[in-house]
Amino acid sequence: MATFAQLEANPDEQFDQRRGGRPVAAKELSSRQNRDLFRKCVEYDFDYLMGLKFAAPRETLQDLLPQSLLGRAQNGHGWFMDEDGLPLKFVDATFDQICTILENHTPQLANLKVRARRNAQIERLQHQVLAHIDQPRLRLEDAAGPLFGVDFLAGREVDTRALLTGMLLAAAMDSYRWRMEILDQRPDTFAGTPLELGGGEFFAVNRERYAQSGLINNGEQVFSDVQLDELRGLEVLFSEDKEYSYPRCDQAYFRRADGLGISDDLAMLYIGKIYGYDAMLGAFLMDAVDSYDKFLLRFHPGGMDSHIAATINRARTERGLPPLVAADEIHKLIHFAAKRNTPGTLLSSSHRRFIQYEDKSELPTLLHHWAFLQEQPLKPIKLGFGRVEAKKFYHTATERFYSCGIFVREAIFR
Repeated sequence: MATFAQLEANPDEQFDQRRGGRPVAAKELSSRQNRDLFRKCVEYDFDYLMGLKFAAPRETLQDLLPQSLLGRAQNGHGWFMDEDGLPLKFVDATFDQICTILENHTPQLANLKVRARRNAQIERLQHQVLAHIDQPRLRLEDAAGPLFGVDFLAGREVDTRALLTGMLLAAAMDSYRWRMEILDQRPDTFAGTPLELGGGEFFAVNRERYAQSGLINNGEQVFSDVQLDELRGLEVLFSEDKEYSYPRCDQAYFRRADGLGISDDLAMLYIGKIYGYDAMLGAFLMDAVDSYDKFLLRFHPGGMDSHIAATINRARTERGLPPLVAADEIHKLIHFAAKRNTPGTLLSSSHRRFIQYEDKSELPTLLHHWAFLQEQPLKPIKLGFGRVEAKKFYHTATERFYSCGIFVREAIFR
């Protein structure tokens, strides 16, 4: 029990990063066949993550963090280890299982309740945006508080046009169609080498038929149009743009092209630099949608971010308002933020990471990025799961801005 005893004695960042030292092969286990061990790991990891500092209250984190636990369970990260520190991968773990374990201690963390509240968070944003879509400014809070429970949005009033621009850009950068278009329009990196850009799509799936199909879909296998059509014919997969409901259906990611995707951190910096802080907050909110929408009661194929973007565009068209984002602007953003552009980076923060105060940081990561753009002195922190040094990452961003003909001062550290 030496390793588990460290939770109370040493709750530091070592359990929120890539394991150091020589790589150790993780042991793959079944969460169902090793229920007690899986339960213990879930409980320890949840307590650990809840003990970190975030720009959000406990109620928000209880709905957000089960998703983080699922990824950590499936990859053998954090507290998913045995008593000797050997990483354990519970490859068959599900969001529902995570919530069921947490529900034993906190009844409001029942799977259906968590999914319903995640839907409600997305719906709050959509309602606030549509209610003010033809007004010059809007507030990033409603009667229930700041959107997505994020502290630094409390009392914040923004330019509506800028916010929507950031939201639409963020939705487009995750689109498989837009990413593939980039490879045709801007096929080379800043260094002149071929650009690599992967991607995929989310579809609604019939849960029972999806499980019975025996389909191996770990996010790495590339699916062709023919394969997807076969799954549609078997009514395993659905792509019609309508609302689907859990538990009959759920969502599944199907990779369409090999390769790395977009650095969300670089995307936030680009949008903040080119379009301003309000647009950066719009991109951040759409990134929150992209995180929350993975586990919902009601959803649309392609992601709720794409659905909200289409709803915004349709509402503006009905009011005779001009388009906010041109295709070339989307091309520039995706090209700039592609991980495999030059200089390369693997950093891409999740919504959880954007609202987290990294060790020794005085700001959550998103605001740390804005402070960099404002040329404010920064703490020399490390970013993301890979613990990328802020100095190195911001230098990468600076070099990419230079390649676009945009001057950004090198980061200042204190």
